[in-house]
Amino acid sequence: MSTEALPLPDPAMLPDDPAVLKQMIVQVLEELQKERGARERLEHHLHLLLKRFYGSTSEKFDPRQGLPRTAIGTAADGFPTKSSGRKRSTI
Repeated sequence: MSTEALPLPDPAMLPDDPAVLKQMIVQVLEELQKERGARERLEHHLHLLLKRFYGSTSEKFDPRQGLPRTAIGTAADGFPTKSSGRKRSTI
């Protein structure tokens, strides 16, 4: 499969016969359908590989829930910041 796009034909070079043009359109649509099927199969295989690599996650992030407070703090401007990772000493 080539990644280079084919040049568009010059309209003057296309046949004038409607039957031939219809046949060409059918051929183009068949090729498009094959390419879409191949792309969908590749996307499916990629999904399976990523699932195998990263595993199936049972925990989903709900944006309404917010982020855990142990992982982030809040800066003066109100945007979240990463925690420094330093433990506070208790005196």
